[in-house]
Amino acid sequence: MISKSIDKAIDVVNKRLADIKVDAIIIRNTETYNVLTGRNTITSTEESITGFMGSFEYSEIDNIKILQEDIKFLILSTFEIPFNSVTDQIKIDSFTYNIIGVRKVSIGSKNVLYTLQLRI
Repeated sequence: MISKSIDKAIDVVNKRLADIKVDAIIIRNTETYNVLTGRNTITSTEESITGFMGSFEYSEIDNIKILQEDIKFLILSTFEIPFNSVTDQIKIDSFTYNIIGVRKVSIGSKNVLYTLQLRI
């Protein structure tokens, strides 16, 4: 019952904020070692996603972990989205950002909001 209510609430928010949504692509980079060539090979796959782009509040910026030029990218989701902040990237328009950090907000055991810290 609660799970269905959460799904419905997220759906309503997504529909009401449709005009300010940003289409993006998660680039998942996987590195494997090729024993025949003795070199690492990087393979990339892409997944489409939508979110909301913003900036960090002045009080959040410490110029060490969070820089003034970092981008805050919010994703409302009713399903689990795994992120690897070491290898995954986010592409928005013609810019490709590295994922510096990911914060999750959960209701019960269900993640409903992902806040990504992005940096060029």
